[in-house]
Amino acid sequence: MRPIVTCFALALMTGVGATLAGEDEASASARGRALHEAGDWRGAERELQEATAAAPEDAAAWGLLGTTRNALSNYAGGAQACERALALDPSNLRARFDLGVALFNLSRSPEAAAQFDAVLIADARHADATWMRGHCALRGAEWDLAERLFVAASERG
Repeated sequence: MRPIVTCFALALMTGVGATLAGEDEASASARGRALHEAGDWRGAERELQEATAAAPEDAAAWGLLGTTRNALSNYAGGAQACERALALDPSNLRARFDLGVALFNLSRSPEAAAQFDAVLIADARHADATWMRGHCALRGAEWDLAERLFVAASERG
């Protein structure tokens, strides 16, 4: 029994345990991404929660968790995950767009509009952000702006 304990202690001292933990974190993230792409939102959420718990600095995992929670209509959870992703990586346009979607669905249209505007500043041809910004304009009774945005979104396709 003693040699096994000694081998375990040696493995921990040399970093083998850290490698295994990193592999588990990467595996959870990869499983979450695969489940998300397959449309298994609940499974993806479970794996991505595990991934973000293991690696709280993983902006991509946080962003995908936000996207997944939006797909589950958990917009408050989606907004929280996207905000975390953006705190770690402010250039993550997908997380910024998904934060806008979450805020829009939480009836926080002015805040959502600001997120879509930020996406459009970074990528002026982002059709989905243009479309969603048009919906924000509708909610704000900005009829002319909404019309221009919807026409632009349909042209960008």
